[in-house]
Amino acid sequence: MRGTYQPFFVTGLLRSRTGWLANWLTYERSFCWHDAFRWSTQDGLVDSLGLMSQDPERWLDDALEGLPRLFRDTAYRMRLREGRLHGAGVLIGRQVYVGMSDSSCASVWDCLAEMFPDAPWVIIQRPIEEVIESCEGVVSAEWLRQQQQMLEDCAYDTRALVVPFDEIDASLHEIGYHVMGDDFIANTHRDKQLKTWNIQIPMAHIQEAMRSAHREESE
Repeated sequence: MRGTYQPFFVTGLLRSRTGWLANWLTYERSFCWHDAFRWSTQDGLVDSLGLMSQDPERWLDDALEGLPRLFRDTAYRMRLREGRLHGAGVLIGRQVYVGMSDSSCASVWDCLAEMFPDAPWVIIQRPIEEVIESCEGVVSAEWLRQQQQMLEDCAYDTRALVVPFDEIDASLHEIGYHVMGDDFIANTHRDKQLKTWNIQIPMAHIQEAMRSAHREESE
C-alpha cells in the first residue's frame, strides 16, 4: 500500500537558504527534497544539465509529471522504515509529509499548485538587491525580478506563509507548524546544530543550468 502523504513546498529567490531548509525539514515524519526535478524524471537521476540543453521544455514536462510519483514513493519508503522500527501498524496509522524546498518552484508554482491544491506553501522573502549582488555574473537582474513577481503571485494565490530571509532562524517552529500542523515535533538542540551549517548549491552548477537554458532559447 502506497498510502497517503501531505505535500508541501518551500521556495524563494536564489540564495534564500532553500537547500538548508530542505535539510531542516527532513526529520521524523517529514522528508523534504531539494532539486527534486533531477530525480522525478522517468529515468530517475539523470544528467539534468545535458537534458535541459537538448530539450528543456520536454525535461520540465517530464519532471513535473513524475513529481507525484516521486512523492508517493518517498512516502512509501518512509512508512516502510517506520514499520520496521515501530511495528507494521505504523504503515497505516501515521501521516507522513513529503515536500520540496527549492527556488525552482517559483517558476512553476502555478503548475504545482494545480497538481497539489492542498499543499501548504512557505516563501522566503529575501531583498531583491541582495540576491542580485549575490548572483552577479550568473543570472541577470531582469530574470531575478521576474522570479520575484512570480513569488508575489504565488504568495497571494496559495496563501503562503511569507518569512523574511533574516528571520528564518527565529521562524523555524512557525514554518514547521505551517507545514505539519500539530504533527510538527520541535527539537531545539537539532535547530541549534543545523544553524551552524552553511548549505549552498555551487554557483557553477547554477551558472551551467542558466547557460543551458539560454542556449536553447537562442536556437
